[in-house]
Amino acid sequence: MDTVPSPEGEAGPVETAFDFQAELRGLVQDTAPRAFAVVSRWETEDGEPDACVAAWGMHCADDDGEQHVICVNGTSTYRLGSPDRAVALFTRLTGGPVELHWLDVTATA
Repeated sequence: MDTVPSPEGEAGPVETAFDFQAELRGLVQDTAPRAFAVVSRWETEDGEPDACVAAWGMHCADDDGEQHVICVNGTSTYRLGSPDRAVALFTRLTGGPVELHWLDVTATA
């Protein structure tokens, strides 16, 4: 709460307008889930690097300890303890190296 001098010269509290929409925007930003991709990498026959997204995951802001991960072909979904567990799982499933990439929602096309 802000203070301003009263007509008598004493500092007193002044009510400031509450911006409910700003509070809602802040709530949404603070609790928005973060998306990540599990990317599988390999070398082609001619030695060139190649990759594909094997799965998408969502890290929830409330940090309930579960990451929701779905394969890109839609056949499997997982609830894992951390994004790192998604890397470990897909390393075993694909038989090769995988990487975790966080989606940058601020990037523009």
